[in-house]
Amino acid sequence: TLDDEGNLPSGASIELTTICGVDLATATDPVECSSTSSAIEYTSTMYLAHDADAEAITTSISDALSDPTTIQGVTSAVIAEASAGVSVPLIQVTTSGSLSVTNFDTTSFTADETAEAFTFFDDAILETLVSQGLVSPGSSVVVTSISSGSIQYNLITHVDASVDTTSATSEIQTALSSSSTMTAISTSVITAASTSSSTTLSTATESLAVSSSAVGTPIESDVFKVTTSGEFSVPSLDLSTLTTSAEIIEASKYFEDAITEQLESAGLLPAGSTVTITGIVDGVVEYEIALYASTTSASETTVSRIGNLFSGSASSTVLRAISSSVVSAASTSSSSAISSTLSNVSIDSFTAGATTGIPSTSGAVASSLVSALQSLSIKSFTPEEAAIRSLAKYYPDWVNKKTCVNDGREPPFIKEIGDGYMFDTAKQCCSIWFSYDEACGQSASALSALKYYPLFDAGECGVAPYNELESK
Repeated sequence: TLDDEGNLPSGASIELTTICGVDLATATDPVECSSTSSAIEYTSTMYLAHDADAEAITTSISDALSDPTTIQGVTSAVIAEASAGVSVPLIQVTTSGSLSVTNFDTTSFTADETAEAFTFFDDAILETLVSQGLVSPGSSVVVTSISSGSIQYNLITHVDASVDTTSATSEIQTALSSSSTMTAISTSVITAASTSSSTTLSTATESLAVSSSAVGTPIESDVFKVTTSGEFSVPSLDLSTLTTSAEIIEASKYFEDAITEQLESAGLLPAGSTVTITGIVDGVVEYEIALYASTTSASETTVSRIGNLFSGSASSTVLRAISSSVVSAASTSSSSAISSTLSNVSIDSFTAGATTGIPSTSGAVASSLVSALQSLSIKSFTPEEAAIRSLAKYYPDWVNKKTCVNDGREPPFIKEIGDGYMFDTAKQCCSIWFSYDEACGQSASALSALKYYPLFDAGECGVAPYNELESK
């Protein structure tokens, strides 16, 4: 939180020292805290150029942690950190549905044209429901059959236990039965089909209209979400000619579809799972797969098999298939920049990323920790004294302090010469440059050897400690 707010210098570290009065460095037993009140102490270590900088930053940190907004930020960050990677139970809701359509003759469709029509309706139904806020973007629609008068599909969503799935399904049915929603689905399919390379398909959908909708009873099952990431090395990928975000998004979509196709063909993408391109730059394509499983072993097996698919003995065939699919799909793009950019895509390697969300043997402990932290509330912050210790070398300061100091502010000529002017200890510096001053190198309050100085107006000499002569 301090780093995000710009209050922590580069290289700084923070370490917890005590919780509820227990020294974490020596604790051997579990720490027990009151359910209503506890204290946490920490130390922060920073390396700075000057002692004045240390004082300023220490003050800045103290002010920040006394701000209720910062305290709330720390609270939220603790909860988020504790929750990261912990398996969160969800309910997978599978709802069957059907759309009645008119002016849609599929009798002359080939298998490929039927499959392409499936994707048009998949996307149209899902995009419409997402745009109306009825399902989350991570949901999926899978068309199971298609004929001249009917479209059968399954809608798969994932919700937490607090959601009333029956009520949610009723809202979806109401929305799908409205004329505006049916028109939106029809328009989406017609628009998508108009870009198809198949004139049979584009012609068959020209006057398509969704006339009615029906939704079945939702089927619930307990699952948890697992995310696994990775990246493909694509040396031939040069995005310099793609100048708009829309082109980048379209290019990403081709990779998403190609990866999804290979995973589905291998049976490695459970129902409701999604593939998302999280980054695409010259030479590299990054993705994240969100999949849902009912057991730890099933999720571990799926993640392992995905890794083997992309990097195992047969991976070269899979990577070529993904590359070919991207090239083929991009060739139909209305953007010549996209079709040209992706015309020679060739994936040469895969690197696995992180996987989170798989329950482990400590899952129950982790889940209880997350549950306990949901009500965490940091009440206040109390600053303690900062200990500032300089790691700089000592040098003779004849102008300001009139002693040997290590404040990091040595003049350029001293820094340049170095030897004879910069020392590891105050004693070494003092023995050469202030040998007459017993207080050399000590605190500012220590009195130096007495020195005489002229008092011209009085016609006599005064006497004062050497390190106080500047004020005389």
